[in-house]
Order: sequence, then C-alpha cells, then structure tokens
Amino acid sequence: MRPPEIPEWYRAAARSATVMNDPSGTCHLCTLPLRPGDPTLQTEQGTYTFCCMGCRMVFTMLLEAEGESDPSRFRETDLFRRCQEMGIIPTDARPAPDNRSSFTVAESEGSTSTEIEESSLPLSFSVGGMWCPACAWVVSEVLEKQSGVVEARCDFATDRVRGRYDPVRTSPQQLMQTVEALGYTASEDAEQARKHARQQEFARFAVSAFLTANVMMLSFALYTGFFTFLPSESILSISIPMAVMAAGVFFYGGWNIHRRGWIGIVHGAPGMESLISLGATSAFGFSLYGLLTASVHQYFDTTAMLITLTLLGKMLEDRAKESVHRSLGSFFALRPNKARLCSARWPQGRYVSAEKIQPGDCIAVDDGDVIPVDGVVMDNRVAVDESAVTGESLPVYRDPGDRVVSGSRAFGSRVLLRAERVGADSTLERMIAVMERALEQKTDVESKTDRILRWFVPTVTGIAVLSGSAGWLFFHLAPPEALIRTVTVMVIACPCALGIAVPLARVAGISIAARNGILVQNFSAFDTAERVEAVVFDKTGTLTHGRWELTKIRAQPGFTVEQVLSWAAALETDSRHPVGVAITRYAAERGIVPAAFHTVETFDNGVRGLTGSQEIRIGTAAHAGVDDRIFFRDAESTAGVHSRVYMAVDGHPAAVLVFGDAIRDSAGAALSLLRKRGMELHLVSGDERVTTESVARTLNIAMASGECLPEQKAEYVQRLRSKGKIVTMIGDGINDAAALAQADLAAAVHSRSALGGEASDITLMQGDPKQFPLFLLLAETIRRKIGQNLACSLVYNVLAIPVAVSGLLTPLVAVCAMLLSSLTVIGNTLLLTKEWTAGQKEGDGPV
Repeated sequence: MRPPEIPEWYRAAARSATVMNDPSGTCHLCTLPLRPGDPTLQTEQGTYTFCCMGCRMVFTMLLEAEGESDPSRFRETDLFRRCQEMGIIPTDARPAPDNRSSFTVAESEGSTSTEIEESSLPLSFSVGGMWCPACAWVVSEVLEKQSGVVEARCDFATDRVRGRYDPVRTSPQQLMQTVEALGYTASEDAEQARKHARQQEFARFAVSAFLTANVMMLSFALYTGFFTFLPSESILSISIPMAVMAAGVFFYGGWNIHRRGWIGIVHGAPGMESLISLGATSAFGFSLYGLLTASVHQYFDTTAMLITLTLLGKMLEDRAKESVHRSLGSFFALRPNKARLCSARWPQGRYVSAEKIQPGDCIAVDDGDVIPVDGVVMDNRVAVDESAVTGESLPVYRDPGDRVVSGSRAFGSRVLLRAERVGADSTLERMIAVMERALEQKTDVESKTDRILRWFVPTVTGIAVLSGSAGWLFFHLAPPEALIRTVTVMVIACPCALGIAVPLARVAGISIAARNGILVQNFSAFDTAERVEAVVFDKTGTLTHGRWELTKIRAQPGFTVEQVLSWAAALETDSRHPVGVAITRYAAERGIVPAAFHTVETFDNGVRGLTGSQEIRIGTAAHAGVDDRIFFRDAESTAGVHSRVYMAVDGHPAAVLVFGDAIRDSAGAALSLLRKRGMELHLVSGDERVTTESVARTLNIAMASGECLPEQKAEYVQRLRSKGKIVTMIGDGINDAAALAQADLAAAVHSRSALGGEASDITLMQGDPKQFPLFLLLAETIRRKIGQNLACSLVYNVLAIPVAVSGLLTPLVAVCAMLLSSLTVIGNTLLLTKEWTAGQKEGDGPV
C-alpha cells in the first residue's frame, strides 16, 4: 500500500524542532536555572526553554487553556495564578529551590520513611477533565505535596491516579477533594470500589469470626447441661452473652445474606442466600425461645457458624473469580481515553478525547503508547507489540503504508498515523464489544442449570420442612432435634456450586482464548467444537498468506500494459479484496494514474466499468467472457500458487493479470493435526479451478472446488450439513460471510482490513490456521471442566440431601460440606487457568 502523503505543516514542524538552548538563562515558567540539554518549545514568537519536561508541559497547558497561542500572555491566565497559589510555580522572580529530584514525602515526627512505607495503603481513583499531560503532571505534583501521601502519579492516558497514602494522616476522599479543588472531577474507580467492597466484606467476616469463636467457647459450657444439671441462673449467665454476640453475627455479618435472600424470595427466584437465611433465622429464633425459657436447647453457635462460614466461602469465591477475570480486566484496560491529534495549528500534536478522532485525522503515537485507532503508518518504521490483539508475543515492524490496529503498542521513535477506523469501528473496540457479548451469553447447559435452580430451592425447602415434621410427628423427635434436621437439609442443599459451575468456566475459557489470540464471539462454539466432523477452508488469506503480488501483466495486441493497469486500478480503487489491493498498489508504485470511469458496478466474480463508449470488465474468465486458453498454452499457468484475473474490452480479450501467493508455513502442520482427529478436509475458493486444485494437492486435501461464488461456497457447506455432518467453515469473514453463516461452527480469519464477519463464532486474530487446532484443544478442556464441575455439584447434592434427611449430619457439618463443594468447583476452574498459563510459557496448549 502506498504510504499517505505527510502534511507540509508536519514536515515544517519537524524541520524546526532542533533549536539552541541558552544555558545561562532561567526557566521561562518557574525561573529555575537552566542546564545544557533542557527541553525547549518552538513557537512563532520564538524559542522558550525550560528546566524540565514538566514545566514545558505546564507552559503548553497554560497556552492552550484559553485557546490563546500568544506565549506572552500565559501569566494572565487563571490557571497560572492557581498554580502559583498551590506552590507549583514560584510567586516571585527569584529562583526557586531546585526540586527536580524525585519528591520525598515529609516524614511525621518520630517516623521513618520505611515505617511510613510499610504502613501505607494503595491509592487509586479516576480523574476527569484532563485534556493534556500537563494536567496529569499538575495533579501528581499537588497530590505529592499533600500530608500523608507517600507517592502519587497521575496517568493521563487512563485518567487514573495511583500511589500510596498514610491512612493515619489522610484518606482517598480528602485527596479527591484536593483534585476537585483544581477544577477537575475525581471519583472512585471501579477497581478501587471493588477493593473497598472487599475490605468491607473482610471486616464483616473478621468481626463475625471473632464473635463466632467466642460463641463456640460459651456453647461448650452450655452443652454440659445435657450431662449435668445447670440452674436457670447459670444458663442465663452463659446464654445472654452468647445471644448478644450471635445477634451481632446474625444482623451485621449476615445483613447482605438476609437482604439478598429476601429479595430472591420476593421476586420468585430464591437462591443460596435464601436457604442460608432461612436456616440461620430458624436456628436464631428457636435459640431466642430457649433463652427466654432458660432451656439448654440453644443453637446460637449454629447461627453464627452458618453466617461466618458462608462469608468465608463467598470471600474465597470472589478472590477466585477475580483471579479468573484479571486477564480480561487487563485486556479491557488497553482502551485509551486520549489521542494526540496533529493539525496545522498544532503540528506536534494536541491531546483530545479519543472519541473525537475522525477517519482521516493525523495521530501521533509516542514510544510505549497504546495505538488508539486502526490506521496507516505515514512517516517512520515502527516496532509494534500486537500480543494483546493477536496473542503473538514477538514484535512486528510496520513500514510507511502498512496498517496498524488499535490495542497494539508502539515502540521506538514517534510515529505519525492516518486514522481509518475509529471509535466503535476500531479493532480493539469491536473485540471488547464481542467479548462483552460472549460473557453475557448462556449456553444450553447453563440455561438448564438456571431452570433447575428455579425449582431447586423451593423443593429443597419443602423437603427440609417435611423431614423435620416427619421426624417430630412419626419418629417422635424432640422439637429442637426436628428443627436442627430441617436447618441441616436447607444448608447442605445450597446450590452455590451448581450456580458457579458453568459461568466460572465460561469466563476462564474466554480469557484463555483471548490470551492465545482467539476471539470468542459465541460461547456455544466450545460445545460445537467437540462434535465437528468436517472442516471447509477458504484458500486466499486462510491457507495462503493472502498477500497478493501482481507479478505479470500479459496484454493482447492492440493494448499496452500501462493502459491495462490504468483501467484495472480505476476499477479496483475501492476494493478491499487482496487482488484489488495488489492492483492499486502495483499501479501506485509505478506512477500509473487510474482512468476515469463514469459507471462502476461490482459483482461476485468481478467488476464492470464504463469509460466513454467502452465497457471494461475485470475478474474471472467467466465474468470477462473470455477463453483463458488463448493467454496461456504452456505449463507456466499452473506452476506454483498463481492466480489469474482477466480483462476484456467490449467483449474482446485485452489482458491477463497474474498474481502470486504463498502457502502459510503452518498450514501443513495445522491440517495434519485435524487429520489426526479424523476430520474431513475441504478447500473452496473463488479462485480458478487449476490454482485451487494445485494448492489442494500441495496440502494433501482430497476435496477441492474452485471458481466458487460466495453463494456457491454457502451451498457447498449446506450440502455437507445435509449429509448429517457437523461442519466448520474457516474463511476471511468478508467474501465468506454467507458460508460462515451456514456452518455449524464459523471461524473467521482476522485480516487487517476487518475484524471478521458478524456471522462468525470465533475469530483467529493471528490470521493463521494453526490457531484452530489450538481452539479445539481448549474447547475439549473447557467442556471437560464444565462436566467435572457439574458432576461434582450434582453428585454432592444427590448424596448429601438423603444423608441430611436421615439425621446423620449437623448444621455445622452441612455448612462445611457446602463450602467444600464450592471450593472444589472453584479450584478445578483455577487449575484450568494455571495449566494454560504454564502451557503458554512452555509452548502451545496446557502442560
């Protein structure tokens, strides 16, 4: 692709970027003495020199604050006066103390920096209203000067403050108020909110555990009343402290459990919390009755242990889920909020919201920055880390004219890009949208478990009540024993393990696939992959690189190569097909100007255009209406992987354009892995039959079909399905959309011009067929883990409920068993994540 032309205003800015510094002067902003090599700023009024990059950023911010480009008026801005009030800029002309060294927090009297560091807590919150790096620098400097702040740094790209603070001397709320006083907005971000919620839950658990331990100790003393006589006074002296502490656990520790349980009952969707709440409430109410009657039948310990162990289980479950979600969170965090927009007024770039970038805008990306848009490199060669998008860990180099995708990270010198796809159309945003939809989907298995859970809780509650009533009425159990049996059945049947068996595995599967460069658009693909019997491949861009090169043009007598190329470039100007791109690139490299056409029509197998009184057709031999034998009468036509495009003028043969493409190095190994699984392999292509069959022979594919239109590819897939086969279609997602829609499992191969058709179930982001066998292996693992999780939870409930009904268990044993079943499911899923993480370090797949 021909590199976009660099604007003259950008070239002029680059030529004037090098200026001389005045080492004997002072900083134009803060009046600190200058040193050789300090940063400068070139404007129409002259060169300004600064003691550090921070001052240069703030100076630029002061100029841009009011849209004023006259540097002489920067001291008149309100922001400049505010910076002076905050102590960032000295208020007089005397040189301020040299504070260019890293900021050190003032230590409180009697404290050392090590003690402060050890007692500090992490700080994180979001900042709004920043529009350039100088704003972030100001926020950082102001926060670091606040009492109790150990360190603070504001990241402009993510609009987030991170650091550490001393909770004895300050708080995040105070620091957010400080930021708001500067004119920005500050709010607790989602990550910090989750941390705050986890801290609250831990505090709730810690208080409950402490009170429960004391309740248990007093319970041992009370239980002696079953073996020896205890007077009422002794019972009350033991029971009242137990009741007070158990009430603390029941109301404070169990508040969220009771609230969620009640909401579930009210809305007709009772869950685990409903069973726990009913069991704990029954035990607590019966114990209060025992307290009032001075009976030894008090089960405050059961109430407290139910609540405390449930809190422990939820806390461990949340930590496990966080571990599974962590990699997805880091992927979503790639989304940049800002972009450096270059224009004639600001040739070096001015930061704006990434949402304001439009196609055609010039974007500057510095070393280490995340590329915010899909675009084309304009000026320099740049190393790009695309691992977050494709899963490929090695950096790749992009030259001027090459495309780069959003979400990748640039390294080296600054690079200028021309934006093509922005906002919701960019690769990163579409990947995020796809993954969010996949996370929200439910499989057939999960829908069935949801239906089971709807009637499971009411059924278990009925069984629990019947078991207690039957023990009391028919087996002459004492009311306390009957109640304990009822509570035991409720607790042990809690379906928490069943509820998390599939969702946790789903998140883990999508996360692992993303790390390996496989974008899962439909989670049911994991289910379908296990049953695939036939795989249909498209040729161009799937098994071959798809990097078509126009290698030869053979013109018929009466036509010149330049004339043919001019017509072809005009007809293919707007084409995204690799053949069209190769034609326009070939013409641009040779300075051929596209001809003028007043009518252009695109068909499935070619393009037709009218220029003057002539009709020009380019495409397959059938579209052009020519006999290919008049062009080639030797073996050269079938040598290697060549494709031909024909041109006809007014129905007469004009030329043939010969293209070359190479088979991917990994194609043979990928197909070999699929054969070992017993899968049928098919090759379909819109390319001519001779070329398609040549590729099929090279890759040992028995069934091949060439010269297929998009609808014929779809019919090919449908014929296989009509034979009862489960079919996968692997194509580029553009010309193969119809075939992908017909397949049981649609796998789109990512191209740099599109993310993949909406009809696909998965997208292979590396654009390499070797990823499909890897996905099959992952799908097998996910299905196996889901089966293990469901089996564990179902077997547990099937065995545990009858045992609890028989009265062989106590509520304490029941809650421990319930906790163990949930931890088994969680641990099994975490083991999957660890296996694949270790496998990535050693090679493909799990270890």
